[in-house]
Amino acid sequence: MLSKYVVAATWMVVAAVSLTSTRGQDIKFQGVLANSGEQGSTLVRFSPSSGMRFAVGMGVVYDRFGTLWDRAGPGVLNRYAVDGRLLGTFRIPQPIGNSDRLTAVGDTLVMLLQNRLYTMNVVDAAGSGAADSSPSAKSKSAVTDLNLPAKLVSTNANQGRLAVIAGDGELSWVDVVSGKAESITKLPESRIQSLEVMSDGAILYFADNHIRRVVEGKVISDDRWPRRIHGDRENVPAGLQRIGDIWFSFTGHGTIKRYNTDLSPQPGVVLGGGSGWVIGRVPANSEIGTGQGMARINDRLFAVSGYRGVMHLLRWDEQAGRMNIVRRIGAIQNVPGLAIDQQGRITIGSGTWEWEDSADSPMSELEGPEFAGQPAMLDNGSLASAATRYDGSRTGWISGPLSDVYRMEERADYLPGGDSPVSATAWRSGKLQRVLMINSKGIGTTMQVAPDGQLQRVLGGFRLEVGVAIKSWTSLAIEDAQHLLAAGDGTIYCFASTEDGFVSQGLWSPVVTDDRSRLGDQIMLASDAGLLWVADTNRHRVLCYDLSSKKMVGQFGTTDKAGSDCQSLNRPTTIACRGVRAVVFDSENQRIVKLSSK
Repeated sequence: MLSKYVVAATWMVVAAVSLTSTRGQDIKFQGVLANSGEQGSTLVRFSPSSGMRFAVGMGVVYDRFGTLWDRAGPGVLNRYAVDGRLLGTFRIPQPIGNSDRLTAVGDTLVMLLQNRLYTMNVVDAAGSGAADSSPSAKSKSAVTDLNLPAKLVSTNANQGRLAVIAGDGELSWVDVVSGKAESITKLPESRIQSLEVMSDGAILYFADNHIRRVVEGKVISDDRWPRRIHGDRENVPAGLQRIGDIWFSFTGHGTIKRYNTDLSPQPGVVLGGGSGWVIGRVPANSEIGTGQGMARINDRLFAVSGYRGVMHLLRWDEQAGRMNIVRRIGAIQNVPGLAIDQQGRITIGSGTWEWEDSADSPMSELEGPEFAGQPAMLDNGSLASAATRYDGSRTGWISGPLSDVYRMEERADYLPGGDSPVSATAWRSGKLQRVLMINSKGIGTTMQVAPDGQLQRVLGGFRLEVGVAIKSWTSLAIEDAQHLLAAGDGTIYCFASTEDGFVSQGLWSPVVTDDRSRLGDQIMLASDAGLLWVADTNRHRVLCYDLSSKKMVGQFGTTDKAGSDCQSLNRPTTIACRGVRAVVFDSENQRIVKLSSK
């Protein structure tokens, strides 16, 4: 649930939108998804992706003022309230490395960024240091470079010192206040994954599937050490962390495993469980991926830093022996595809939300990869789409209802012109269900699919031609059983279906009454139930038209005025609709906005 602060703000904005008549809007705001700050000064912002697909978290710190810290993309560290509001954004060095980590010693944040240590004072950054300090009082506190190389840093400290491993395997104590390093010993292993400091000053490190103990500079070898951390059938954890007397390990599929003080599973997998890790069903979330670190808020509530920069709050259920995801904290950076079904389920490919979900709701589990462009939704609610998995190097075709796990078949023969697709739409020809897909050059592919969207065969290619050069085609929509609509360079074109493909019928021109009703030079389309929805990116609005009359049904967002409140948009792009509902990616506000034409 959102805090009273956010709920109250939402209620007032919804009321304002419903009563607004100055802009003649008939499109109603129905809420925000994928941004726990929702609107205005508390809206969560990640830094530009700089070519990266995700923000990339580096661990989470819960400070003594009751606030949470994690990286939010290259060069950005965010401070959050536990209810998901953004409290501050701080500049940090931009380089990103595979072993980057965030930890704290007292009020000092310690950042390992691409093999180099930096610090920042929490009190200075937070201003007054009050947990409920004004979210508008954002700081840009200076970061101190300790001028110390490091390959790995411990997640906890002893007497103000962290354990640090340099690139040559040198293990040292580092005093984070003075920046002085004291050598302990040189470790023989080449790949050490985790480092923990015990209350008695002993250091534990995880390498080669074993935990080893270092005491007074010596690696202990006796009947207790080293210890193997997992059974033969399980995947190797990517990292370990000790919180109080409990240990946690992290690996793919959002899997978290819980151990007791003696490093025995208690009970084992408590979240995730992909790849056959657990018998039965444990909640999972693809945004967590391989967890980057955890923090304890209280005895039952924990925060986990996700690989994609999105933090999740987890509540420990002692009776069930598992974690339950209760809040998503973060924004959303990239939405190449968006879909909604008749029941109001919404997906970006890797999970779903329900229509009634709020700004801080986590996605429900849906073991699907990322959409490669806008997907097609069939009349029966099944989805069909090109997809990319993991690092984007693998392509495939996914299909199935939004209420179930997608089926993915890895193949690339459907890609239009061998290029990345930008949009797809369902097209029924007699009894055959087809999907049309285009790339930005207007080169398309027609595919026959099963009722559940499974790709049966590639029927052939086509090209969108309108007599003028189009720099970029963005999206497809259906006008009726014989006519296809496509958006290119801010213009909507109509195409008639023929045996050989699609033939241009000229412009599909909405009724224009003045300059404000003209479309900008970048638009995206979606159609259903006799309505055409247009995301007018550069004019910061969404328009809805009646397909038969071409008259505007309504508008959401102020023409040519970007904003971050719940009455405004800032460069809306990807859009999807079903019935009278629509969802749009509000790209510069890094959120998904729900709309309704009634």
